[in-house]
Amino acid sequence: MNLSLKKLRKEVGWIRLQFKELPFKPLEEFRDQGKYVEITSNSTIIPLDCYLTWEENSFGKNHRKELKNFISLNSDIRFFFFDAEARDNYMNKNWGGHEIYKVYNLANIPIIKADIFRYCILFDRGGFYFDINKKYPVALKDLISEESDFLFFYDSDYVNLMSDLPPSIFFEKMANPFINIFNGFFGVKKNHLILKEMIGYITKTYPLLRGKTFENPKSAVSVFTGPWAFTKIIFEHYAHNHDKARFSFAPLESRNPSQWYMKGSEVRFKQSESYAALQNKKILN
Repeated sequence: MNLSLKKLRKEVGWIRLQFKELPFKPLEEFRDQGKYVEITSNSTIIPLDCYLTWEENSFGKNHRKELKNFISLNSDIRFFFFDAEARDNYMNKNWGGHEIYKVYNLANIPIIKADIFRYCILFDRGGFYFDINKKYPVALKDLISEESDFLFFYDSDYVNLMSDLPPSIFFEKMANPFINIFNGFFGVKKNHLILKEMIGYITKTYPLLRGKTFENPKSAVSVFTGPWAFTKIIFEHYAHNHDKARFSFAPLESRNPSQWYMKGSEVRFKQSESYAALQNKKILN
């Protein structure tokens, strides 16, 4: 198939998707993020709150339905949504005096702001974070024990070929320790050292990347704030905190997107372009 025909089919598919999914409408099921009150009576160390962010509270037909179903499945959990403005306000109010806020404002791609926001708000509050297009078929509360202080999801179809070996505790607990850990969904207790270390890594690394143009920005983001960096920090943390490991983990099959990907969610890229499609772009100004 020649390139022009592939491009035509892609464009036709995009038009069909918009026809099925539009118009965009807000989701009313989200909690008002301005009315957050910490709950200390939960039986779990990880708070039963879940945070999501996107540029605006406006979603296509099937995406909206998927979000409602995910919220319904997790009826024990409060869901808080932050649009771009609320996300900016939160970072300014709570992290305005920290170096990470400088990096946040230098971000030239929205996904970097979303990455930094998730680490900061979960460090402040604890809870779960889910990308706006992600779900899981099992209730989140059922994936953790009362003692769990960290929940991560890993790609069971992927073999991680990072230069660093996984920590020994991974070999003890997992059949395949050579994993890729997702930063698109995870759960964590308030003030967990992993998030402090992740924020520290970002602030230490950003001068090396600032102002540089990358042919493949997605790969640069992965190493900077995304899953590659997240996996690296988790490996390093548990290598030095073997006796304090109280994590839970859940497998995810990347080859089975119906398990974790919300139908119709790709139409949101009409609002903000996917960073995966970018080329020859600076990730930090």
